[in-house]
Amino acid sequence: MEKKLIEKLIKKSIDGDERAFRELYDKYKGKIFKTAYLMLRDEKGAEDIVQEVFITVYKKIYKLKYAEAFESWLYKITINRCNEYFRKNSKAVVTDEEDMYQIYDTDIYAQPDERLLTEERNQQLDRKINSLSEKLKTCIILFYYNNMTIKQIADILGCSEGTVKSRLFKAKRAIEKKLNTELVKEGAYI
Repeated sequence: MEKKLIEKLIKKSIDGDERAFRELYDKYKGKIFKTAYLMLRDEKGAEDIVQEVFITVYKKIYKLKYAEAFESWLYKITINRCNEYFRKNSKAVVTDEEDMYQIYDTDIYAQPDERLLTEERNQQLDRKINSLSEKLKTCIILFYYNNMTIKQIADILGCSEGTVKSRLFKAKRAIEKKLNTELVKEGAYI
């Protein structure tokens, strides 16, 4: 049902129906913001990316041949805009580490010390993911945070499924190694 509705909205948007385009925007703006924020770690930058992505979509939606390809196309534009942002703003993005953990689901019923520990782990994981190369970080974000399949990621990035699997493996290995190194430094690893 949802898929049919999206396809209908896309077709109407291609025909110039602004209300249909607004519905697409409302449906996807949160997902695009989340992806951009995870990539950039900059709220203002992520908001700008959302606007740029939907301006591009509005101008070029008529070129979309298959409605089923809309979501992949949307994420491809998002990733490209994020990469452009990095090239333009080559200096490191300063992050507000206190806000970074908010993208994770937290158990509101957990004890305060449990929530603090979860927040600390999430912040630690965020730092490790953020230290990865853009290619590895992109795969991790799309796979784990956006729940995309290997095939969807390959389509978005324009690479093979094997390449995506390899990047996910390398990213997980790098994160694990960095976490283990940190634990050893803290004396918590046996």
